[in-house]
Amino acid sequence: MLTMTEPAKGKRKPGAGRPKGPTPRRKTIAAFKGSEPFEEWFDGLVEHCRIPASSVIELALIVFAKQEGYEPEPPKR
Repeated sequence: MLTMTEPAKGKRKPGAGRPKGPTPRRKTIAAFKGSEPFEEWFDGLVEHCRIPASSVIELALIVFAKQEGYEPEPPKR
């Protein structure tokens, strides 16, 4: 009698994923440090917005740029 086995978890098929290029598609642009209370506040904001932290930061930068009169439109990330 033959039985089916499940594929090993965490293993990828050869060639799966994004093709490797000479440079990564995206790179880290900025990072910042903050106090524990600020981290808790920020985590609460992210949870409230229900979007990834990077999107919260991106939207905040766009709103701030417009508020400051910075004219160029932000390119797609």
